[in-house]
Amino acid sequence: MENFMMPGNPRYQPLSLVEFFGYDHLVRPMIELELALLDSLAEVKIIPAKLLKSLSPVTRQSLLRITTTEIDEQERKTRHDVKALTDVMMERLPSDTEGLKPWIHFSATSFDIRDSAMILLYRRSYEEVVRRTLKTVLVLMVEKVERYAKTPQIGRTHGKHAMPITAGFWLATILARWLDCALRLNEKADSLVGKFTGIVGAYNAQLLFGLTKQGISPTFEERVLRKVGLEPALISTQILPPEPLDDFLHAYVLLSGALAQFARDCRHLMRSEIGEVREQFTGKQTGSSTAPHKRNPITYENIEGIHILVRNAYQNVLANLNSEHQRDLVGSSVSRQFPEIVVLTQYQLEQTLKVIQTMEIDETALQKNLAQEKHIFMSEALQLALRQAGFEGDAHAFINHEVVPKATPSKPIHQVILEMHKLDAIRERIPIHVWHALENPLSYTGRAEQKALEVAHATQEYLERDSISI
Repeated sequence: MENFMMPGNPRYQPLSLVEFFGYDHLVRPMIELELALLDSLAEVKIIPAKLLKSLSPVTRQSLLRITTTEIDEQERKTRHDVKALTDVMMERLPSDTEGLKPWIHFSATSFDIRDSAMILLYRRSYEEVVRRTLKTVLVLMVEKVERYAKTPQIGRTHGKHAMPITAGFWLATILARWLDCALRLNEKADSLVGKFTGIVGAYNAQLLFGLTKQGISPTFEERVLRKVGLEPALISTQILPPEPLDDFLHAYVLLSGALAQFARDCRHLMRSEIGEVREQFTGKQTGSSTAPHKRNPITYENIEGIHILVRNAYQNVLANLNSEHQRDLVGSSVSRQFPEIVVLTQYQLEQTLKVIQTMEIDETALQKNLAQEKHIFMSEALQLALRQAGFEGDAHAFINHEVVPKATPSKPIHQVILEMHKLDAIRERIPIHVWHALENPLSYTGRAEQKALEVAHATQEYLERDSISI
């Protein structure tokens, strides 16, 4: 039976990534690199072209079907995973390709194969799955931002009502972060590199046996890596320098955090006393094991909780920054868990995609919440108006201690100061348009609508430039 488990809890493993990180598929790019090595050896005339032709497409496909589980069985004898791989490849070769056996893994070291293979998995999984999912999420969020760009919502700081914004503005603050994450991931994915430099990174065997020559381009390393779509690192030891991959995985952590921010906002806005956001309740879904009436924000909670796992998983990456001299084995077991960061973030993305498609914003609740403190939330505008008009003293303290306590829903703060005759001269110097705003607090949304649409437009421009189809 094939094993398609991925790193981490199977509860949070999206099927979309099994092709890349499913356990029995992990060895496939390693085999691709061994085949690229054979092809490159023929190109530089180390092995005869006729011999390479014996490696038929059918045989290549047979080799690519070798599973990680098969390698594990051989590794129990070799105590070395890449040696186990080359042994199984040799066993799988038909009799008419026997002459190729001495050339499998020729001049390579294990991490020429394994490090570069993992880079292939990270890049391919991003380009073929994660990037497409993120693009779909961006498309849907643009629609939400544009739809609610003008819809007033109370802005909150420290969990308290502050000033009006719009629901589209709130969503745009999330969308802008997602867009930034998409751009960063694209950049970091393009920066991922491979290696084919030998046991200490100095091309010792390649130079001695004529695989590469000083000053000749392309180098043998470039030949091998370019066959699988990679460029080489500027320099390496037996292992790749950690920074390009660490930066790439950190970009995932940032995306995970931005997804968690959306989830946190939504689950708070789903509170019974707020009710501005609804998560669709489907089919036979149950909110509580004992209280049938409950409608819990389970998906949003799940998305936010996964970020804790992603953040913690990245600690393994930071712990793996250093090795002894040209390489030791301490980091090997640690790095095998790195794909968990990708797996978990893709799970978050797919959950976000699910909720954003059915997410509902309750405009009645928005209006109700705006009305709660509509009589006092223009305090900022009023104290600034008094200061501009020449109020003597501390206008902020005056509004805070003498005006706000007297305000009621039927007598908002601007009406309170109308009854204060000591302010007659000051009131006359307050511009008409400011008075109009004080009398119409729901219009005090600043540039919320315009900024929301700016973010939507910037995201739309990115989506149109991005050649990846969804």
